Amino acid sequence: LNPLFDKLAEAHAAMDDGPTRTALADVVSALAMTRTVNGKREMLKFKMQGTRTELSEWGHEYVRSLAGEIGQEYHDRQVADPPKDCGDLLEL
Repeated sequence: LNPLFDKLAEAHAAMDDGPTRTALADVVSALAMTRTVNGKREMLKFKMQGTRTELSEWGHEYVRSLAGEIGQEYHDRQVADPPKDCGDLLEL
């Protein structure tokens, strides 16, 4: 599915809000784990649009990778001038 990542991301962007869009965001987030695009944090971006519960069900490698992206995003928000709110990150 990785070769289809961009098409799936585009399909997600074109969808109306609802359970199918949320589920697709979770899938695209998991696929983003296999991609390395510096600074994009696609895994976090799509997870924030997907479900925010039961992260452990996705496996320890997913959680580890997601935690790294959360840490990077948190740091960037804290050093911004002025610092940006991190409440949405803390929910995860």
